[in-house]
Amino acid sequence: MQQEGRWSGGQQLWWRDAKPGDTLELVLPIAKAGRYRIVMHHTRAFDYGIFQFRLDGEKLGEPLDHYSKENINQTVTLATRDLKAGDHVFTAELVGANPAATPRHMLGLDCLQLLPEKP
Repeated sequence: MQQEGRWSGGQQLWWRDAKPGDTLELVLPIAKAGRYRIVMHHTRAFDYGIFQFRLDGEKLGEPLDHYSKENINQTVTLATRDLKAGDHVFTAELVGANPAATPRHMLGLDCLQLLPEKP
């Protein structure tokens, strides 16, 4: 974890020096079944990679390029899904790098929000 005041709780999950094809898996517990908008708060920087995100093996949109000339925080809606109560697996897979990026293939994940949606 990297600590700094600009992230919720003052820290982020900081995954460094991944190789294409490497994956990071996180368990997302869902207390109540329903339709949820999956929102990711993350960092973009000069040495960050391109990642494909999945929930329970299903792609959440197209790969996202986390490269930026400057360190910035960003919020993006990944998808809206119907989810059953229980544990779900969120996966980040490194799929490449922007040609302008320093190839450290990093990912900075502040938090994931699961926001209830009306059916």
